[in-house]
Amino acid sequence: MTPEEQNETLQRIVSLVLQENSDTWAEFKVRFSGLVNTASSSMTKKKVDGTEVAGFLPDEAGFLYNSLRSGMYQRGMGAWYNAWTVIEPSGVSTTDFDYDVPPVFANPVDPRSFYEDIRYFPRTVERITSWLMEKLREAKRLQ
Repeated sequence: MTPEEQNETLQRIVSLVLQENSDTWAEFKVRFSGLVNTASSSMTKKKVDGTEVAGFLPDEAGFLYNSLRSGMYQRGMGAWYNAWTVIEPSGVSTTDFDYDVPPVFANPVDPRSFYEDIRYFPRTVERITSWLMEKLREAKRLQ
């Protein structure tokens, strides 16, 4: 995926979030975590009065994040595990991608999912963090 395609995908995600939330708000915070066979997301809407409420990421936005994750794979570096997007009322957004912090899931994920992910998105040994190495060891024990 080219940088232009990445930006287009992110803009589509922002548009979907804005379409689903037409009321007055000050900021959205979206967290998307993914592996090759599972994903999880959370969204918080900060109202103008400063209170925060949980929201739901539109399904299509989740599919777009998955596509973005695959498209941003870098040989030897792997694919990112978490994306954090902040959206302002103007529609301006920033997204940070993290390749090293464990993904966040609502329910426990079978360690073999991490093994499948690294098979699909290989990393060099130097790019395998200690938490990921432990997940891979657990997966091996379960085989």
